[in-house]
Amino acid sequence: MYRQYNERAGVSIEQGTPSVPADNRYYLLRGGQTVGVFPNLKRAMAAYHKLVREILGGGAEEAPVQETPARKEKKVDPVKESTERFLDAKEAYWANSHKYRRGGRLGRR
Repeated sequence: MYRQYNERAGVSIEQGTPSVPADNRYYLLRGGQTVGVFPNLKRAMAAYHKLVREILGGGAEEAPVQETPARKEKKVDPVKESTERFLDAKEAYWANSHKYRRGGRLGRR
C-alpha cells in the first residue's frame, strides 16, 4: 500500500488503497478523480511533481508531503539473526545428511 498526498494541490499518488483498483499500478489522482495510471513509482512521481507545479505555480513551494511507506522497516537484532542463520544451516545439513552416508557393511576395506 502506498499513498503520497499534497494537500494544497489536492493531488495524490496511490497504490493498493481502497480508492484505487488493486492491480499493483500507481494512480495519480486529483480531487479524487484519476488523472493517470503508471506501471512504476518513478513515472508516477515525475507526473505528480509536474502536476503539482502546474497547480501551485512554478515558483510556489510545495506543501509538506504525507507519505505512507510501502513497508515498515523492522528492527533487526544481530544476535537473533545470527542464531536463526545458524539453526537454518544446521537444519539444512541434517536434512541432507542421508545423501552422504556410505552404503554397505561396516568394516569394509
